[in-house]
Amino acid sequence: ASLADALASVAAAFSAAAGAIEEACTPCSVGTFNPVSPSAMSAGRCLLCAAGTFQPTSGATACIACTAGKYSNLPGATNCAQCGQGTYSKSHGSSRCAECASGEMMPTSGATHCFACGLGAFNYARGRATCTSCPALTRTLELRSASELDCLCAVGSFDAHGCAGVECEHCQGATCYGGRNAPASNAGYWTDAELWLNGTRAEVVECNFRR
Repeated sequence: ASLADALASVAAAFSAAAGAIEEACTPCSVGTFNPVSPSAMSAGRCLLCAAGTFQPTSGATACIACTAGKYSNLPGATNCAQCGQGTYSKSHGSSRCAECASGEMMPTSGATHCFACGLGAFNYARGRATCTSCPALTRTLELRSASELDCLCAVGSFDAHGCAGVECEHCQGATCYGGRNAPASNAGYWTDAELWLNGTRAEVVECNFRR
């Protein structure tokens, strides 16, 4: 045989061997991958997708980062889960969801941020789906209040009990500035502000004029 024939025979043998090796390879299963340019550590084997990533198809060369609002907390995930109510994740590739802070809430799943309770509600705990409304005629001074004691009388009402976090009353016969301020009696009315300041129930009373 000529040299050319010998070289052709060797090339065919290598080609057949390569084909056999390629046919013998098994695709990486879902939740795993093998890089296009494998490192010494990953050569010849599939690696689990890291927490915060997933891979739903087999034969992958890379994993996919979970989008904001979702997470995967274990290696080898085939999908990402949505953050539950009262939690959120604001970045890609999250392995856990953060809890909404006190004074905040999130009523839906898959959130990327939390909502403030607003000026008429409060929330003392973390990770809540809803906030608690302030008592009647009260409001908070901050958007993210964590206590019922932050609920103070709105303008036009007064706190007859002299303590925070309780229902206030409509202002009649006085000028009421809201908050913890005592009502300022109008002409023809009176109130014992000293009682109010001491935490005893006080009212605005119409004067009883005697003739």
